[in-house]
Amino acid sequence: MTLEPRRAAERRKNTGGGISAFQISVFAGIAGVAFLVFWLVVLSVDQQAQRQPLEITPPSNAELREQVDVNSTNRRLYYVIPNSTAEDVVAYYDQQMLDFYGADASNSERCRRLPGSGNYDNFQAGNGSIPYQYRCLFDTANFQGDRITEVVIHPGVRNNATGDNFEGSVIVEYLQQWQP
Repeated sequence: MTLEPRRAAERRKNTGGGISAFQISVFAGIAGVAFLVFWLVVLSVDQQAQRQPLEITPPSNAELREQVDVNSTNRRLYYVIPNSTAEDVVAYYDQQMLDFYGADASNSERCRRLPGSGNYDNFQAGNGSIPYQYRCLFDTANFQGDRITEVVIHPGVRNNATGDNFEGSVIVEYLQQWQP
């Protein structure tokens, strides 16, 4: 037997044929880089999701009347829901909030009526003012930023001065804000 094969055999015998510290270091380095790349991809996907509006599905019979792009990170959507009551629409959005926040959603994650009871003091039928409204807030705040969709719901009203009449309908406005 020559000298080189004997040394190789002795090295295998001394290490028990197992993995060397160098091999473990290389494996750990590769695993660390793979872990880092994985989290950079997750972070990038999360950031991209924050750069678009938080979409909340309106009721199936809602008619989109107008979309106003306030700027590159804010917009308003206006829907009319015919032959409905504000309370029926609020029940729909309360269910949306339960689905969005989970079954253990607290009362703070429900639609709020303003004023709490009765009508606003300045409400007069026929002048276009609203008697009351509900506000529902959906948000996905995290360390990357936040996306918010506030849903404002009120009964349709009549405005004698303009000739508009939405009585018997419900008006729903989405106020959306997201990260640039």
